[in-house]
This record gives sequence, structure tokens and C-alpha cells, in this order.
Amino acid sequence: MKLSIVIPAYNCGPLLYKGLQFLARQDAQWFQSEQAEIIVVDDGSSDGTSRYIERIRPALPKLRYMYRPRDEHSGRSCARNTGLREAAGEYVCFLDAGMLVPPNFVSRIFTLYEKSPDTVTLHNMYGIDLDPAETDISVVEGITPDNIGEIAAKLSKLPAWKDRREPFFLYMRDDIQQLALPWELGYSGAITVPARTALAIGGFDESYKGWGVEDIDFAYRLHREGMNFRSDRQAYAIHYPHGTVSSGDRQAFSDYQNRLQMHTKFKELETELFPEYQGHFYGAFIEKMNTLQLPKLTAYSAEKLDKVSARTALSSRTLLIGADDPELVKRLDVSHIYVHNRPTLKRFRAEFPSRVVEYSLGLRSYLPDKTFELCIVTDMIRVLHPVVRVKLLRELTRISGEVILLLTAGTYIPEKTLLAPNKTSQPIQMEEALHEQTAAAPAFLPFDLVRSPRIRHVMEPLFWCGEEELRDLLERIRREKGSGPIS
Repeated sequence: MKLSIVIPAYNCGPLLYKGLQFLARQDAQWFQSEQAEIIVVDDGSSDGTSRYIERIRPALPKLRYMYRPRDEHSGRSCARNTGLREAAGEYVCFLDAGMLVPPNFVSRIFTLYEKSPDTVTLHNMYGIDLDPAETDISVVEGITPDNIGEIAAKLSKLPAWKDRREPFFLYMRDDIQQLALPWELGYSGAITVPARTALAIGGFDESYKGWGVEDIDFAYRLHREGMNFRSDRQAYAIHYPHGTVSSGDRQAFSDYQNRLQMHTKFKELETELFPEYQGHFYGAFIEKMNTLQLPKLTAYSAEKLDKVSARTALSSRTLLIGADDPELVKRLDVSHIYVHNRPTLKRFRAEFPSRVVEYSLGLRSYLPDKTFELCIVTDMIRVLHPVVRVKLLRELTRISGEVILLLTAGTYIPEKTLLAPNKTSQPIQMEEALHEQTAAAPAFLPFDLVRSPRIRHVMEPLFWCGEEELRDLLERIRREKGSGPIS
């Protein structure tokens, strides 16, 4: 077994040098024995990064340094891919420049992969969200490979330094594969992956620009490839503070645009809603959607179904959104069905081979105007966040000549009837694990209301919108767009 550590670098010579000093102190002489290697990919630096490489060479004589001139492809993804292609290891650990790791970092990775080879490891990272201008960073001044363990213990008690993903790592006891969307935690600052799989999926997507999502896209494709995910808090990394973070608004906008780009690639419900929701409770919301069973909660009257069925019989291209009851599909002569959970997707594709069944809400369809003559929306829309609900209805009025709301009577269903069952028997309660992060947080903000990427740990309730409120909303959208009739 061999491990390659790939470090992208751009104009961060002193920071890179500091991180390499910690790698040089790894136990068991991994780099001298050639069981591990370090590849630094300099992405066109102009700060004399190569001088820092020469300074560290006596401690790391076999360090591989690669310089690539700055061009239109330059960026973190390109640098990481360059290192990935050159890596000789069976496993690759992507580590950002300036990440400080404990002396047992490499040893711990070897131990993990001897037990579970086909796994993606997300390393706990201290200080990844820290703004040096707003936080006391004196706690890490004087940090060395000898005292890093002591300092990490202090950082674990300081909220500003904690990895925002840590509550999930703790709650799942590092078995984050049990989460609905483990890939949304896949930050590339410190992540280890099987090299063959990383190459098979094409590495990092170099088309993303600005800040964010290129690593989530990478993790998403690894998950689709069948990789299991785990977290590890022993082989941790400390993000050494440097300069100041970018503007929160600028980062948030870039992140949002890249989330939109990610959905244009995959066009599934998980990526469709991903731009709208900030924070890792998005996975909890998707899990709720995947276990939501509307037939158990609602019952449509025969009179209402007959009326809608008569309308569908007159249309050749009709879209049904939010159905998970096959009996409803049988009653309605629709050509296309958008479902909101994967179990229903699998079932409907097998049971209705003549219908087009997609895992989508229709929020971002990328379809031409008036693709459908008629669109029918079920009670599913009532559980969405109000802002998302508005965006969905606007899109549906664009792609459909007519929109029908197929709603049941009543204005509220208790959220506890909609919750996904607990997959674990962990004694730790999620609410307790996250108390510190959620104490002052509002309930699950959509992007439109988030002005800082640091607003993260927020819970997502399932809403239940009243029928009259929905119909008023649709009528208002119809008047805004000057579109056809909405029922």
C-alpha cells in the first residue's frame, strides 16, 4: 500500500512551508521508506514558492515539486488533478497548503485503509471557517509538531475553531455513510480517496470558477460511483490562520452560482434544491423527502379526481408533480411524472414504463416555455419552504400552459408525522449534539435570506401551507407573468 499526499499551492510560500514542516515529522519514516510521497503542485506562483521547497528538502528529500505556468485552466481543481495524475499511491490525500497535521496523520490513514479500502475519508479540520480579523488566534501561536495534540484539544473546545461538520461526525460516530447525503460534507481541504476511483470519475471538475462546490461535486460523483464515506477525528488537520477570509457576500454568491452549475450537470432533486439551502441539515431535509408518504397523510375526493382526470384526458403532454401513490397515477392520464423520493422513482419506473418518470421537483427544469399543456401539483408542495414554493410555482407557470393544484382539505399536518425514522441507535440526541450551533439560529434559511456563508447550522422544518394561501399565491404569480389560467 502506498499513499500520495497532493498539495495545491499558489502564492502561499510561507504557509506551504509551515505545513510541510509538520509532514516532515510524521512517525515511522513513511516518506523515507517510499510508502508515502508528497506532491506539491505550484499553480503558477510568483512569490518564490520554489525557495521554500528548497528550504524543506533536507527534511523531505524525496518531495516532488511540480510547477505549472498560470493559464486559463489554473485553479485548485486543475492543480489537484495534476497531482492526482502524477500520484504513484493507491490512495491520495488532498491537503490544502497550510494544513498542519499531527505526527500520526499518515499512520492513521494506513490503519484506516487496511481495514476499509473502498472508502472516502473526510478528515476533521479545525479553523476552516475562521476569520483571523474577528477571532483570537493566539491559541495557535507557537504551534509545533510536538505540541499540536495539546493545541488541538484546546481548539476542540472553542466554537470558532470547530469544524462545522463535527456534530455529524460525532452523532454518526464517524459512520457518515448512514447520512442521506454524505457527499455534502466532502470538503477537499483534507480528504483521502482511492486513487483509481478518483481517476475513473475524472478528478475535480475544472470548469467551476470562484469559491466553492468543486469539492462537493467531486464527493457527489464519488458517492454515485459507490464509494462509502467515513469521517475521522484522529487524523485531523488544523487550518493555520492567514490573512482574512473573502467577503461573505462574495463567497455566498460564488457558492450559489456554482451550486446552480452543479445542477445543470446532474439534474436530480438533490442538486436541484442544493442552491436554495445553506447548511448541512439539507441532508436531513432530503431524507424527510425520501420517506415522505403522502397517501398516508392525505386523501383526495373522488369528485376532485374525476374533475382533474377529465382535464388530463384532453391533453397530450401533461406533468404530474409530487405523486407517490400509484393509484393516483393510474387515475390520471399524464405523460410525465416528477417524484420527490428515490423509492418512488424506482417503483414508478418499473410500474409505468410508458411514462417519463424523473427524480425532480421541477424547480429548475431547463425546459422551453410551455413544454406541457397541463401541470398538476399535489400536496407535496405544501411541505416546501415558502421561498422555494414561490420559485417552483413560477417555474411551473413558465413551462406549462395551465397549472392545477390537487390539494386536500385542511391547513396543517403535524411535522412529526412527516419525519424520517431514525437510522441509528445512537444514545446521543442530535438536538444535544447541535445545541451550541442551533441555539440562536433561525429555522432553515434559504439562500435568498442568507447574507453570510457562516450561517450554517440551522434546522429545516417541514411546512404545511393552507389551500387558500397556495391558491392566492398562484393567482398572484399568474398576474405577474400574464400567463394562462391557473386552477
